[in-house]
Parts: sequence; C-alpha cells; structure tokens
Amino acid sequence: GKCADVGAWVALGRVQCVRELFFFQAEDGIRDYDVTGVQTCALPISACIKITPAAFVLNFLWDRNWRALGGFSAGCAALALYSLAIIGVPLNQQYIAIMNVLNSQIFIAWFGYSVEGFAFQLWDLYHGTAPTHAINEYIYAKPQWIDILAKGLFVGGILATWLCTRRLSAQTRMPRQLLALSILIPVSAPLGWVHYFLLTAYLLPGLLEHMERRLALVLIGGFALILGAQTMVYLVFPGMRFMPTIIVCVPFLIALFGAILACGVRAPHLSPRGLLKSAVAG
Repeated sequence: GKCADVGAWVALGRVQCVRELFFFQAEDGIRDYDVTGVQTCALPISACIKITPAAFVLNFLWDRNWRALGGFSAGCAALALYSLAIIGVPLNQQYIAIMNVLNSQIFIAWFGYSVEGFAFQLWDLYHGTAPTHAINEYIYAKPQWIDILAKGLFVGGILATWLCTRRLSAQTRMPRQLLALSILIPVSAPLGWVHYFLLTAYLLPGLLEHMERRLALVLIGGFALILGAQTMVYLVFPGMRFMPTIIVCVPFLIALFGAILACGVRAPHLSPRGLLKSAVAG
C-alpha cells in the first residue's frame, strides 16, 4: 500500500509528500536510539529530494545522538558518490552553480512565506518602489542586508531553540526542537513555499499534550485559519503594492515559533512518535 501511495505521489508531482514520508521514517525510533538501516538512510534521501531536511541534523547534535549523526553522514556521503557516478562531476557543478544564482535572488510569490520576501516587501513600500502586483511571481536581486537578516534569523533561531530546550527532559526536548525547526527552517529559507510547512501542520496538534490546552487550541486554530486554503485565496488582491499573504503569514509564523519555545510543557513523557500520534489522532 505504501509503495503504491509513493508511486501515486510521484506521478502526481507531490514530491513534498514523499519527502515527508522519508523524514518521518528517519525520525521514528531515533529518539530511543533504535535506528535501523532504513532509518539511517531515510533522512539523507529526504535531504536529496529537498535540501532543507538536512538542517534537522541539529536534533542529533543537540541530543548527542552520535549513532544517528554518523548514519546521516554516511548516508549523505554514499548518495553523493552515487550522484557523481551516475551523472558525473560537470552536472553536479552546474547544479551547485544554479543554487548559488538562486541564492543571490529574492523570489516573491503569493504563497511563498519567507522572511526575505517579507522584509523586501516592507523595504520596497518604504522607498516607494513597490510595483503594482499584476502577476503571481517576482524575482529581484537580493540586497546584502536581507541575506544577512535571513541568515541572522536562522542562526538566532537555532540558538534560541537550544537555549529554551536544553534543560527539558530527554523525552520532551526533541519533540519541542523538531516542531520549532519545522517553522524556522522554511521561514528563513529563500522560498518558504506554503507546502514547506506541511511538517508543522502534521505536528502542531501535538501541542495539546505539550502546553496549556487553551493556548494550544488558539495556536492550532490560528495556524489553520491563517494558512488555510480559503484564507490564502481571500488574501490575494491583484493590483496592490504588496502581497497580503506574505505580510500576514510571516509575522504569524515567527510568533508561533516564539510561542512554541516560550510556553510550558504539559507532558514530558511524550516522545517524537507520541507527538506524531497526537497529530494523527487529532
């Protein structure tokens, strides 16, 4: 059944779903140091599909899970060698060159929720250079200060996550870190497509077991409302000089990240698997 589902997802272009499948396979069992060969390779495969899952290796470092870290490193090395053997050095170099070009640009779209796009929109409005938005996507040269801002947010968010979770119990620490990183990584990335927050959507209901229930319901409801499909459609107003979807969603996601780190934990016994089960059950 799972193989058929994966085949259907690939056929339909739902690469993000396949990436999440490998990601959850990697996370399952790592908390208890019960890492199988499949789980060892799953996170590198997920990172090959979309590079951002590689940042979740921070969980292994924070948790001093050297077995998982070693498996991830070995899996990445094996996949890199496989890529070199299959397509050769020139195409790999071309891919890296394309990534460098993309990293030097700001990509703004109605459903791209990155701090880069948010900051650029405010800067454009302030200077009176914002165009009247008549199309869905815009590409600009990235000012250096925006690059510094985004990288600073990422580094600062990593530091804040570690400082706020390092004294939590072992059973609670990793779920909190995982949920926080699921927001920090895409919002500080260059694109921040809305579907990059699928992992957040999967895990967020687990807050019902990790903080005061009324606050958890407010955060879950706010996420469902603000990032809901109907809300995003209603916020698309062509002809304006900014994109309301970006102006509304990016501050909310950053506030949600802060709330996840700042608020108390209700169930220190809950593991990452329990957090995922809470999300599925919810």
